[in-house]
Amino acid sequence: MAGEARHIRGAGRLVRRRDAGGRLTLVELDVSPDLAASYRAPGQYLALELPAKRSYLALAGDPQAARWTLLVRQGAEAGDAIEALPIGASVELSGALGSGFPLPLAAGRRLIIVATGGALAAVRPVIRARIAAGMAASTEVLLGVRSRVDVPLSEEVESTRAEGVALTLCCSREAVEEPGATTGYVQAALLRCAAAEPSLRSGALVFAAGSPAMIAAVREALVAIGLEASDLHTNL
Repeated sequence: MAGEARHIRGAGRLVRRRDAGGRLTLVELDVSPDLAASYRAPGQYLALELPAKRSYLALAGDPQAARWTLLVRQGAEAGDAIEALPIGASVELSGALGSGFPLPLAAGRRLIIVATGGALAAVRPVIRARIAAGMAASTEVLLGVRSRVDVPLSEEVESTRAEGVALTLCCSREAVEEPGATTGYVQAALLRCAAAEPSLRSGALVFAAGSPAMIAAVREALVAIGLEASDLHTNL
């Protein structure tokens, strides 16, 4: 599937761009039916062709949609290149790459979603799908940020909570302990969740997106609380 997508290429037309908070920009691109059809699972990503290099970005919208959504880092090469484009400009894209998250495996199960910063893009469609499927109450999100002012898409964070998803901000550089926010890294929050709720040790599935170091730390935390390594899935 991913191999086929590597051979699908096309142009995306820039139709919207806005500040998403957390030093990220939300970008929307209209794409061709072939490109749209290549996006089959949340967590897939694309290759964005820039003049100097190729950049890989997670798809932040819903699979199969004719408009692709991205979150790009401000100040990074891809972010600066997109910021310089006028609305209506075209950019060269690959089809959706990677296998994404195995969302069907989470049907009927408790799902813990772990992400840091801009990796929210990869898990955003998972959260949306769980809400649409009526599974918000069995979905928990641990979102790693530096501080509460660095939260991307803060309005969506609040609406996600209003839908019934338990979303906790894990602030690495701010001392805070209040409902919905805690101090520390996401893996520490995962350990605290398991200590407070022993039922987490059985039947839960974990989807994670972020740096390799964070993924490794989450994997160690899962072992520490008694979950199997096979209970952790990444989008890569």
